[in-house]
Amino acid sequence: MNRIRLGLIAIAVSAVSGMVPSVGQASASKCQAFPKVSVWGDYTHAKVKGIVADRLKGDWDTYLDYLGKRLKLITDAERDGKTLAIQFEGLRCLDSGEELKHYV
Repeated sequence: MNRIRLGLIAIAVSAVSGMVPSVGQASASKCQAFPKVSVWGDYTHAKVKGIVADRLKGDWDTYLDYLGKRLKLITDAERDGKTLAIQFEGLRCLDSGEELKHYV
């Protein structure tokens, strides 16, 4: 999985993580489903839990810090009127203006 796709996932997980009292105790039954976004693919809570378990040895704090940084990067780009490059199915897409605002 490339860094852009993981960054896009960050937005969804960041939004969902604020809805539960403790990420470590969260279960998919307590969280809303991820939004359907084509660049994310078929993302589920189980897949995100697997990423944290496999890549970060279960360290949710590190993962949430990463998500916060990605979200800030994207929202800052939108706020400053910059263009954001997103890799999707081998193609580089550039989003800016209203497209990026809608994405955020």
